[in-house]
Amino acid sequence: GGAWLPAAAAVLLVLGPAAYAIHHLRDLQAQASDRARIDQAALKRAQDRAWGAFFDQAAGLVREFEKNPPSCQRGEEDRRVERETAVALLEASHQLAAQGSPITGAESTRTDLHAWLSEIALEDGCLSPERDKELRQYAMARDLGGEAERMSRRLQGAEP
Repeated sequence: GGAWLPAAAAVLLVLGPAAYAIHHLRDLQAQASDRARIDQAALKRAQDRAWGAFFDQAAGLVREFEKNPPSCQRGEEDRRVERETAVALLEASHQLAAQGSPITGAESTRTDLHAWLSEIALEDGCLSPERDKELRQYAMARDLGGEAERMSRRLQGAEP
C-alpha cells in the first residue's frame, strides 16, 4: 500500500493547480462576458443619445423653419442659419444611417428628415417666398417636427 501514497500525492500536485486554473479561467470568462454586456449596454445608450439629439435638433429646425424669418436684401426669406444647421444635421444623419436604427420607425423618420434637410442644404441662404413656403409645406405635410419629437421621446423612454 505504500507505493500508492507517493502516486496519490503526485496526482494531487498535478490536479490541484489544474483545477485552480480551470476555476480561474471560468472566472475570467465570466468577467469578459460581463464586460461585453456592459460595453454593449453603454454602446446602446450612446446610440440612443445620438439618435435622440438628432431628432431634437431636427425638430427644433422644423419649428424655426415654420416661423417667418427676416428678409434678405432682395426681399427673399433669410434661411442662412437654417441652411447651416441642415448641413450639420445631414452629416449626423449619414452617421446614424451607418449605425442602424435603435427603435422601430426611427430609420423611416430619419430618411424623411434627411430628404427635407437635403433640400434646405442645397438651397442658397436666401430663398424666394415661394420656395420657402414649399419647404414649410413639405415639412408640415409629413409632420416632420412632430415625428422627430415623438422619436426623441421614445428614445428617452417617455413613450412606448
